[in-house]
Amino acid sequence: MRIARVTVMAVACVAASVLPAVSSAAPAGAAKASAPHYYLALGDWLATGIGASSSADDYVNLIAEHEGTRYPNLQAVDLGCGGATTASMADGPGCSYTTGTQLGDAEAFLRAHPRQVAFVTIDIGADDVAACQSSSGLDATCAAAANSQISTDLPRELAELEAAGPGVPIYGMNYYDPFLASWLSGTAGQAVATQSIASSNQLNALLDQIYTAAGASTADPSSLFETDDTDPIGTYEGATVPQDVATVCQWTEACTSPGTIQPDDQGYGELAAAFEQVIDGVSIDTQGLPPGSAKRAYSAGLTATGGYAPYKWSIVGGALPAGLHLQATSGKIVGKPKSPGISTFTVQAVDTKDKVKPATQDSGTATLSLQVLAAPEGMPTSGLYATPQYTGSQITEFTVQYSSAPNADGVVSPLLMDVFVPPDAATAPRPTIVEIHGGAFVGGSRTDEDWDAQQVAMYGYVGAAIDYRLASLADAGNANAPALAAAATLDAQQSVRFLKANAATYGVDPTRIALLGNSAGGALSLATAVAADTPYSGPLSSYSASIAAAVSTGAFLTPALSDLTLTDSDAPSLMFMYAYDTASHITAAYAFETCGALRAAGNACYEVEQAGTGHTTSLTIGGQWWTSELGPFLWDQLRLSTAAH
Repeated sequence: MRIARVTVMAVACVAASVLPAVSSAAPAGAAKASAPHYYLALGDWLATGIGASSSADDYVNLIAEHEGTRYPNLQAVDLGCGGATTASMADGPGCSYTTGTQLGDAEAFLRAHPRQVAFVTIDIGADDVAACQSSSGLDATCAAAANSQISTDLPRELAELEAAGPGVPIYGMNYYDPFLASWLSGTAGQAVATQSIASSNQLNALLDQIYTAAGASTADPSSLFETDDTDPIGTYEGATVPQDVATVCQWTEACTSPGTIQPDDQGYGELAAAFEQVIDGVSIDTQGLPPGSAKRAYSAGLTATGGYAPYKWSIVGGALPAGLHLQATSGKIVGKPKSPGISTFTVQAVDTKDKVKPATQDSGTATLSLQVLAAPEGMPTSGLYATPQYTGSQITEFTVQYSSAPNADGVVSPLLMDVFVPPDAATAPRPTIVEIHGGAFVGGSRTDEDWDAQQVAMYGYVGAAIDYRLASLADAGNANAPALAAAATLDAQQSVRFLKANAATYGVDPTRIALLGNSAGGALSLATAVAADTPYSGPLSSYSASIAAAVSTGAFLTPALSDLTLTDSDAPSLMFMYAYDTASHITAAYAFETCGALRAAGNACYEVEQAGTGHTTSLTIGGQWWTSELGPFLWDQLRLSTAAH
């Protein structure tokens, strides 16, 4: 969409007049004003786009482009002025304006275009305090005076804007901290950077308070720039630095050009995103829910966008099926539905970040339906596939080569599989569980899973544990990681083809194969469930790599979802995650976006969230999750009530 932009600010302190548009407006009593189609931008040097490659890359134009889908023919009117403070905005001096001030021209424009201005954005206050910060640190007396001036000027300016354009939404902004770049200059600079965080937070808290009191919403670039994240997990030019420093270096020119604090194009994109979050408001993305089964554990997560997470979730109309409840903080519907039927209800997500929204917090609603099916037969309390049937001495173990692939040194090497076969499997083919080890794609071995695979066989399944190609430590976590994971997925697929090709030898039921993995192995399990069954030329080319079920712990596919083609024929999945994963540093909610995408494609996917922090949980057959989650899932998905007995 082409966005028309009325540029009334050129560079630092030169602005063109907007009053020709004002003076030509229709007089009172003339034809009714058209629908809103102006976006009024006010502020300091950030509003002018200094540092952006082109006007198309500054935050004002990016917002106009984004919001143009809601407001046809939207025109951005930019009154920003480099170096503007809250004092100069209202009283001058500053750029050249027809009325003499930025605020005066803004009020004139609002009055000349009643009901035509869709919204106003404003970034102001940074230049009030910028002079108080130097290479030696913050002048506290200066900063206190500047904050006092902001407290006097900004409320008055917001009130005058509201009076000039009653009801026009106003969106303010807090600030990122460019002075974090001082960290790179040594011990003294690190002290300055640390002090600057406190100063930045003080300014932002003041701005949030003022905007909220005026009934305006506050965009939060500070959070997007990770201002308070001082964990030493970031990198800059090969060195480890605090994450907030790394982010400022990535999104501004402060680290490459000392003394220059403006964003680069990516940084302006983040400023635009911050504004868009509050302008767009909260929207619930979930369009459908997977069916549940009576008297069986149910878990499905709701998702929302817009505003600022976390959201507060509630049911505001209708009711969930009896036995289920909606978790207010996680947005998950959990419990055990009591009886079959269909329930329709309305859910609400509320933006609870007080410093962003005033008391009338932004919210979104959606009406959904959830079907509860009659309970399946369910896993029995004892018997084949439910409890141990054999001793370890009755299990036969084979070590076989199922494929070959280049190792980390590029040398083609055999890929081995240990197969554990219970008695009589050759005459009565058994469902099979393939155990896949973890190790971040750089370590681990099939032998790590041999004990679990043998336990599987003692319950009556065929158990298997596989090796797959590993990367070198030098490749771990770098740009090659996706390609390495993809290669390992091909190995997991090959192991399935091998078992099907040799089903008679090992007593495998080729229609009842499940993959179970932890960490990297869990990722391979999930990836095999959704990967295309790509044909290839080889001795196993006539066999499919499709599986009946996938189980993972400490793994997810969320970062790769945009690259996957999910279909309703992908294998059902069961995911176990801690509330916070200590290896990947993500939340279960993020990981379970994988399940959401699978369900949206028409597949069954179940989530088990463990409280607290950790990485993987034990999924040993007969272990803590066997009777409640893992066993029933395998019983249903492998159709064990009709399997060989």
